[in-house]
Amino acid sequence: MVKGKINNTQKRKKRGKKTKKHEKKRAFPLLAAFVDNWGQFLGGGILFAGICVLTVIGGPSLGFVLGRPAPENYRSPISFEYYAHRETRSLTEQARHNAPLAFRSNLSQFNASAAQIKRVIETRDVEKVRENLDFRNEKIADTLSLLNQNQDVLERIFENLKEAEMVSHYDWGEHAPRMPDSILWPNGAQETRKVPVDDVIIINPQCEKFQRILEPAFAGLDAEQRHIAISFIAEMLAAPAKLDIERSEKIAEEKADIPTVVKDIEKGDLLVRKGELVGLEAMRMIRAAHSKHLSEQRGFPYLFRRLGGGMLILLIYGGVISLYTIKNRTDRRLRDHAVQCIVLVLLILAVFAIARASIFYGLPYYIVPLSALIMIFALIFGQRFAFIISAFLPAAIALPAGDIGVEYPVFMIGGMTAALMIGRVRTRSHLFRVALLIGVAQAGVCLAFGLLAAESNLGPLLRFWGSPLLFSTFLAFGNGLLSGVLVTIFLPAVERIFEVTTDIRLLEWSDPNQPLLQRMLLEAPGTYHHSMIVGSLAADAAEVVGANPLLTRVSAYFHDVGKVKKPEYFAENMQEGAKNPHDELAPTMSKLIITAHPKDGAEMATESGLPPAVQSVILQSHGTTMASYFWNRAQKQASKEDAPPEKDAFRYKLPKPQSKEAACVMLADAVESATRSLESPGTEKIKEVVHKIVLDRLHDGQLDHSDLTIPDLSRLQQALIRGLTALFHKRVKYPDQEENGKK
Repeated sequence: MVKGKINNTQKRKKRGKKTKKHEKKRAFPLLAAFVDNWGQFLGGGILFAGICVLTVIGGPSLGFVLGRPAPENYRSPISFEYYAHRETRSLTEQARHNAPLAFRSNLSQFNASAAQIKRVIETRDVEKVRENLDFRNEKIADTLSLLNQNQDVLERIFENLKEAEMVSHYDWGEHAPRMPDSILWPNGAQETRKVPVDDVIIINPQCEKFQRILEPAFAGLDAEQRHIAISFIAEMLAAPAKLDIERSEKIAEEKADIPTVVKDIEKGDLLVRKGELVGLEAMRMIRAAHSKHLSEQRGFPYLFRRLGGGMLILLIYGGVISLYTIKNRTDRRLRDHAVQCIVLVLLILAVFAIARASIFYGLPYYIVPLSALIMIFALIFGQRFAFIISAFLPAAIALPAGDIGVEYPVFMIGGMTAALMIGRVRTRSHLFRVALLIGVAQAGVCLAFGLLAAESNLGPLLRFWGSPLLFSTFLAFGNGLLSGVLVTIFLPAVERIFEVTTDIRLLEWSDPNQPLLQRMLLEAPGTYHHSMIVGSLAADAAEVVGANPLLTRVSAYFHDVGKVKKPEYFAENMQEGAKNPHDELAPTMSKLIITAHPKDGAEMATESGLPPAVQSVILQSHGTTMASYFWNRAQKQASKEDAPPEKDAFRYKLPKPQSKEAACVMLADAVESATRSLESPGTEKIKEVVHKIVLDRLHDGQLDHSDLTIPDLSRLQQALIRGLTALFHKRVKYPDQEENGKK
């Protein structure tokens, strides 16, 4: 009795503390709301501030797109100085090209090569000539004999060439970084002299200057022999100077150091004509003129228009969407997961930033992956919310530009298509099909609006293939494909960060070869087979009530995985004729062992990386139901003098089913276990058991939060009855079984 009083006192203290907390919350409702929803408040603040900043940055779109024809003449609205980067770059390249090439002395190599040529001529080494020329000719020997007769002339020529501005064809043709107007020739140890390009002699058989220099040594040679001789000498002779690449580059850098060209643009100057392709330089001038004009016009009126309009739009949109989320309880997910809320806000801001950049830099607006964001919304919050948001986001992104063009209906239809078609993602190819449909829908809307404006903007329809409409149509189609690719790439990250359970992930966990299922099969085979049957029954029930059958099936497979820790205490794992371990335990102890398996299963599921949705079903699959068998045992064991056991003490202390999937698993688990205990489970008996269990769970309040309606329960019962009837159907006896029966 004393212990009971102490416990009651502690309970009253706890209730008192809770009451005081509730009183504080009532006294400071705004503070309490902020504490409970700090993630939403912080995320909303970041989103609001970020969009306001993006709205103020830059100015409205001028309608000029890089690489597209200019829609109109653009005259500078203001006088300003423009830094002509293109002209500066052109002058820099020209200066670099004209910078002279520097050469360094190479006399030692020249002398060595001249001596080798003399030696080959004296010895008449035909093989050496053939090796260098890489061809065979019968006149090589005669050519060397005639050159040997003119060695004195050839030696004088080589002596004169030491001072000649002669370069190798390798340095001049293949290795030279450019073709300048002049070269710097070595004129001593440290000095150089400037030599015009026209005076340079190239060691090449085709060079006329080189041919004229060697001409005196070719007396007595016919045309073919002259060709052999000049080719041989050109191949073996080294130039008296060699290209100095490092110094040449240094000179080029010095020559290319040209100050930026500045142009004076006057107010009213034509920067681009209507119909001309907008090049990079024209785009830069337009941006410079526009930015300069905006910088002078900025002030309170400008900020009021830009920032005030953006804030008003955000407040209206935010209010409408918040009201929708509260009415449909969509905000619960973000309220409970602050980090997810902030990450989602950053995703939205990233899309806004891409849209703002496309407007400010004149890029095609179809680079904005808005449909990808809508698909992520559909995966996180469901298709209904994504469908609603697809009508708001395109306008919110387009309005800061100052106008809404054809992109708004294109993106709106694309977003709605994404929300309607994404559904449950079972394969990667499903995402590609959705992306293809988005692209087709967006391209169709873009083409339709373009054809409506054909008379005023595009000319005759026959010019469609050469008009900007074709380009825009392809961009709208490509935007849909891009969205699908992005979602496919980032799907694993979305699943992990936002705890989204896609069918792709569920299909991986439905594989019987999963280690956790294999462990159940080996250590608790009865539980394994029971879970497989419950999975089939629950999936059929989920199908008829509009729940996710795959999530239900996978959750049912793992709903009793916690029994693996103590499999021998559960009836389905006990061997026939073996001793029941509960016979030696008190009913309260048995109840603790039995009711612990959902929590044990949830812990094992968390360690194994099961999806959060499956973990939730594992915890909710038994709710607060009674362990009736042990309560009855406790009643029987209680003596007349002792107080009867409390019924609530033999209940599971777990959350009740919060979804249709969890309710289907709970009911399928209960009816499968109950029908297993029937001696002759006929159809009528199965109907009776299923109806009783469903009513008991309904009256016990287990289905209060499951979103199941009375019609749902009726359809669910029929599905369970069909499944159990098929499971326990009668079989035809074989002849040997009939004979054994007669005996």
